Amino acid sequence: MSRNDILRTGLDAWNELTQCGLELDGRDVDFANALRMALDSSASSLEGALSNCTTESFVRAFLATAEPYVQMLSGILRMFELAGAKRGPGQWRIAFNDYIAEVEHFKQWEQIFASIGTQLEYPALTQRGWWGLMDALRVSPITERIGDSRDAFWDFRQTWASLSEAKPDSEPWMNDLSAIVDRAQQVLADAGLNLVTAREGQWHIDYDPDGDGFALNRLRSLQHDYQVSQLIAAYEVLWADRDAQRIVGDDIAAHLKSFPRHTFRSKAAVDELRPFLALPIWQKRHEFYAAWVASEQIDVLRDAGIRVHSQNETITFPFRETCVATLQDVGVTMISERRSPLDEPLGSGRKGSVQPDYGWWQSQVADSELCSLVVEVKHYKKAARAKWIEVLTDYARAHPSADVVLVNYGPAGHAEANVAEELRSRCHVIGDLRPNSMTAIERFRNIVALRLRYLSKSPRAILLDVSPSMEIDRRRLALALKELAIAHGCSELLAVDDEIVKRLDTMTLLDDQLVALPRQRVEELSGPLLTALENCDVTVLVTDDSGCSSIKKDARFNMMPVTGVALDDDLVALEVRKR
Repeated sequence: MSRNDILRTGLDAWNELTQCGLELDGRDVDFANALRMALDSSASSLEGALSNCTTESFVRAFLATAEPYVQMLSGILRMFELAGAKRGPGQWRIAFNDYIAEVEHFKQWEQIFASIGTQLEYPALTQRGWWGLMDALRVSPITERIGDSRDAFWDFRQTWASLSEAKPDSEPWMNDLSAIVDRAQQVLADAGLNLVTAREGQWHIDYDPDGDGFALNRLRSLQHDYQVSQLIAAYEVLWADRDAQRIVGDDIAAHLKSFPRHTFRSKAAVDELRPFLALPIWQKRHEFYAAWVASEQIDVLRDAGIRVHSQNETITFPFRETCVATLQDVGVTMISERRSPLDEPLGSGRKGSVQPDYGWWQSQVADSELCSLVVEVKHYKKAARAKWIEVLTDYARAHPSADVVLVNYGPAGHAEANVAEELRSRCHVIGDLRPNSMTAIERFRNIVALRLRYLSKSPRAILLDVSPSMEIDRRRLALALKELAIAHGCSELLAVDDEIVKRLDTMTLLDDQLVALPRQRVEELSGPLLTALENCDVTVLVTDDSGCSSIKKDARFNMMPVTGVALDDDLVALEVRKR
């Protein structure tokens, strides 16, 4: 953008950005409406709200509206960290079928959003202070890495830079250098300039070495000689090289200490939003969304020894079978686009097989594999009831041991209610699955946790006492028992009195099922506990005082109360193990 093209209103800025991939008549209708509400909820149109706001107000509203997308970026970054990517400069990439994005761009935007509006402190350099700082940085190995002439400079055409966040163990002066760069760029951005356009045209400066080093024309004069750009390059060298930090550290710390400290609030310029709109959030929406859904599944298993796979520092999501992640201790693998045979599928596009977005597979005997969970990802604006019934039915038939979860960026509808009864309990549709929809996220993560976390340890079960003293028929326990199952990785509920009465799936548990369980038999819980502990290292027993009395003197068990469970006051949950 040239100096003559400074954006003076929010509407000017919006008109510039709508050419960068936004679909205002399609998938970005909700985004545009949310932006209008953030700017002026009383405005009848987005154009009206934009016409009456400054560019700075627009940028803040835009970034606030885009926060869910940045949360998706953060989720994907956590997945890369599990694959071995570190913070700071690097060449890690995410690859879709015909698109490769540098992870460093994701990191930059995560940092920008985290810092917008925060108050930062910086050394208030004079012009002489800038010269002294740059002199301190013109030492080996910094000059060896970035050169001392403009032609040798790493990228003298760079219009703007977001520096890598200083490492936790860095010296304070590293944060000062980053703040100096941020403040300098902010002053330029307020005038509609960047690191390139600041060097163009004419300006006047009064020679005053002790004058404000962040005055606009003084900064332009400094940047005419690439001083701000050289500081950016030097910072990145120092970030990656602790030996270089030690060489210059004392001199820089002493130099910066001689200046008073001022504060400013960070912000982004409109021109900086273009790289954000170039991210796959917009151009590759389904692929980007599917990658985030993968990252949510993986994050649930973060503490269970999961490993994310990569090749040549690239995590790939192609439209072919790919191993994405593995729970190493138990050989459970997340595989994308695996094709499985199925006779006479309902879906018109499926010919003798199904191919879900993600499946979690566990090795079995005789080199066979069992799928425990299938996740299909949709990015629809509306529910597609008929198609989704076919998807759920075909996937549930092809994977008879798996729960099938269809997630959608838009609404859910009620497709699972129309799946055949024998398959229905294993089918789930979750709509509005996006970072700002906590109810949908919690439900999705709970299903993943319940279906997969228990695979990383010995099977666990809930034992529910259904003897007469429990009065099960007057209680509503299903929700509390589901929460207990998720917290403790219990995939099965055993109804017991003096024996195991019935086995139930904790994920599909209903109060009506529990009401039908009681029998008029005395509770003798030791027998069913011993039977359950033949296959489980630990069980969670839900009972009352009478049930506790029946086993409290049994030396074969170790028992520990389970807290934080929303059970009726007269009930108790006990973690029970064999001695």
